[in-house]
Amino acid sequence: MTLGVLAGYRHLGFGAEILKYVIMKARENKLTCIGLHVHTENHTALKFYTCKGFSVLGKVDEYYRKITPNSAFILELQL
Repeated sequence: MTLGVLAGYRHLGFGAEILKYVIMKARENKLTCIGLHVHTENHTALKFYTCKGFSVLGKVDEYYRKITPNSAFILELQL
């Protein structure tokens, strides 16, 4: 699944509300963590998720096929 907010609607709280809902549903379903990948050049997304409590666990090279650089950070939120 991909989570994103169109450029014209960013910084209005929509991403935070979507993430809040996902976290709520994950807890309702007794999940213990949420994992995701963020493109290494997407500094805005990285800041967003780390401010929401996600930790960077590492980096995966050659994760993306059509994006340069093709690496992604692995993030996790413990619930």
